[in-house]
Amino acid sequence: MSYFIKFAAGITAKVIGDSNKPSSQSYTVKAGDTISKIAKERNLGTSELLAANKDITDANKIKIGQTIQIPGAGSKELMDPDVASKSVLPINIRQIFNPTQDRTNKDLSSEELAAFKELYAYSQTPEARQKKIDAGKNPDTIQYMDYNAFEGVQAGDSAQGSNNSFKFSKLSDPIYNLKTTLGRVNAPTKQADGSLQFSDIYDFPAKTESTGIRKLGEYVGSIREQGLNPYRQVRNFMGYYGPQEGDGTGGRFDINIKQ
Repeated sequence: MSYFIKFAAGITAKVIGDSNKPSSQSYTVKAGDTISKIAKERNLGTSELLAANKDITDANKIKIGQTIQIPGAGSKELMDPDVASKSVLPINIRQIFNPTQDRTNKDLSSEELAAFKELYAYSQTPEARQKKIDAGKNPDTIQYMDYNAFEGVQAGDSAQGSNNSFKFSKLSDPIYNLKTTLGRVNAPTKQADGSLQFSDIYDFPAKTESTGIRKLGEYVGSIREQGLNPYRQVRNFMGYYGPQEGDGTGGRFDINIKQ
């Protein structure tokens, strides 16, 4: 299965790759700089910045005066919160292909980005905030109950429902695609320009605490109950061998929206 994911990732990259990637520019490291700080200031993921600097073997060891290549530096497209991906594949499918990849606004389609803005706006209505307060949740966050308020998105459908049918129609719903990618999202932080930045880690609740052969046996035993639904099968696999909650291996989402 891990081979399949890597293979699919390679094929997808060729199919949906952006042929108009902006050129890179150099940056000189200053006192107080870190890789994560430099990346965040430029609306980049740390993995994206490191990928452009193969000579950096330890992200925690950069020196003052060191030259770092900034992919797409100076490009309005990378910095503009309204710029989105032109990919034909929904974000929940693309992220499965590369679950450790960091992503920003430009990785959401225009429909998904618009849906995220709509979702957040709803999540902060008096009605939605009160529901979260009653449930003991932070009202400033986005919770599953916020997604579930939208038509066609239901509680418990993170793997496309309790039955084993594969509903392709679900993949055309940007709210559903966001739910099965982001899930719960922490309260945003306000940026200097007044925009809001939301951060989330792409990971899965661990299916087991077992390791090695025992873990493999549990995974194999779980395959049958997932039925013929390929999306459920992949998400089930991720629960065993994908990024696990708290292990720090999942890709980071940083989504910035204008108020």
